[in-house]
Amino acid sequence: NPELSLEAGLSLTSWLKFEATADWTVQYHHTLEGIPLGWSADLIVPTSISCPPEQARQYYAGIFTSFGQHRVTAGAYDKTMHNLVYFLDAGQLFSPTISGWSNNVKVGRGTSRGVEFLYEKDGERLDLHAAYTLSKTDRQFDMVNNNLPFPAKFDRRHILNVSASYVLSDDDRRLISLTGLYALQSGHWETVAAGEYPVFSITGEESTFDYFSGVNNYEMPTYVRLDIGCNFTFRTRHEQSLNIGVYNVLN
Repeated sequence: NPELSLEAGLSLTSWLKFEATADWTVQYHHTLEGIPLGWSADLIVPTSISCPPEQARQYYAGIFTSFGQHRVTAGAYDKTMHNLVYFLDAGQLFSPTISGWSNNVKVGRGTSRGVEFLYEKDGERLDLHAAYTLSKTDRQFDMVNNNLPFPAKFDRRHILNVSASYVLSDDDRRLISLTGLYALQSGHWETVAAGEYPVFSITGEESTFDYFSGVNNYEMPTYVRLDIGCNFTFRTRHEQSLNIGVYNVLN
């Protein structure tokens, strides 16, 4: 299967540029979706007649501008994926019937669309980098979730990363700087029971079964993290450095 990548750029002015890319790619193995997050095993399988190679088409367009110490990039992308595979029964991973995995998968499609923003500043004392992505990624398979689209496990609507470095002191003897890293991400998706219902056997024994309203029907809490640090560089005959950091300050 052929693969192709195209890229074009246009300088509108000395401070404003436009770029666009198009990619058609093929992958000859599958990482089976449908396996719960946190399992130590990912099942990677080859393509076959029943599970043809994954194919993806992605288009991107963006603008780039710079002024002084500042640079800004903004862009949007659209991606369509075909021949994705979904494992219907993850419990088979621990079963002798795992050799028949191909009889328990469904082939479907996925989409991913979003916009991205990047801001960078490189100054004498302050360096600042901020990136934000707003996106939506979904999946759709026959006989899964009533044939309706559902969020991909790692569909994170908002992703924000900010890093900064500030020089407190810089002379012939020492360099002292502060650093910080802040991250905010929407939680990933999990399939959880929406409720329970009782079931009675012929003998009258009662059991409880879970009711699931859909696949990846629950969004985990937003992930927030802050790391800070202080760096010392001593400019002696034998230069020395000391780095002190605290990670996950907000717990």
